[in-house]
Amino acid sequence: MTLFHVIPNLNSGGAEQFLLTLSNTLVDDYDQYIFTLKNPEQNDLFSKFSSKINFLHKKKELVQLIRDKNKAVVICWMYPSIFEMERLRFFNKVEADVLWNIRHSSFTTFQFKQKLGLYFLGLISRLKKPEIIYCAQTAKKYHQKFLFSKKSGHVIPNGLTKEFVFSKRREHETPYLLYVGRYIHAKGPDILIDVFKEYFKINKTHLLKIAGHGWDLIKIPRSLKKRVELLGNQEDLASLYANAEAFVFTSRTEGYPNALAEACSFGLPIVTTDAGDSRVILNDYPFGEIVNSKKRFLEKLLNLKRPTEKQQKKAALKFRERNNFFKTKETYIKLFSSL
Repeated sequence: MTLFHVIPNLNSGGAEQFLLTLSNTLVDDYDQYIFTLKNPEQNDLFSKFSSKINFLHKKKELVQLIRDKNKAVVICWMYPSIFEMERLRFFNKVEADVLWNIRHSSFTTFQFKQKLGLYFLGLISRLKKPEIIYCAQTAKKYHQKFLFSKKSGHVIPNGLTKEFVFSKRREHETPYLLYVGRYIHAKGPDILIDVFKEYFKINKTHLLKIAGHGWDLIKIPRSLKKRVELLGNQEDLASLYANAEAFVFTSRTEGYPNALAEACSFGLPIVTTDAGDSRVILNDYPFGEIVNSKKRFLEKLLNLKRPTEKQQKKAALKFRERNNFFKTKETYIKLFSSL
């Protein structure tokens, strides 16, 4: 069987990171092609994919290869890829098993254009009847409100896409809280800043460390500049998770929040907004707090107690066992085999 992954780009977002892990673990099982809407060689993650994987960015080449391959499965990652693949199928009469891979859970109140787009995709799903993969339980429930077919929806959580090694805690380091996420509205950077404006008025000992793309000092208020450390994109987050006092997460909307799962895999105390599958991830996790207002966020942060190193490691190992990526891979393989 040949797998064609269609994805807008290979930059370092959650969906792209997940595809990197999944496709690299499938290289011995399937012949794989990755099609991007622009030249993939210009993207951050391109060099990290296995040399056994083929890359395309010309539409005619994609269409011809799908026609040439027997038992081709096309996986469309995110909305732009779904629209593009369905357009190619319509105008080129491409015959293949097509999977829609939905990586988003919801839109905010005033994103009217995006919601209209969902209704359109929902109608297409009723006509084309593709198999649909949702990365989160909340994503499936949300999309089915927009007419997405209920007959072929599969929830396959990401699991832990990275194998983190437990790093030894550093001594004599200023205690800090950790945030991991890009600077975009959906991730709630304004919520993070507003909460920590108040937090630092009371807590005089801790720092806030931020790892992620798009942050710069211009976005940090003057009163916080000495208490906030911007780290940019980080290749290895293990030591940051291992040494943090707690993890904070402020997203307005998510699919399966990878950073939240990663923080759980280190047994960190967590305060998070109720976004995406946060509740699913924190189910049976002993050190997680879900809040629905900035006031509650601040209250929980100020009253956080860090567990002992032994308690953290016990919670971390239990979480890693439940969310092993091998289970995710096997679920994908079973779905491919059923087509």
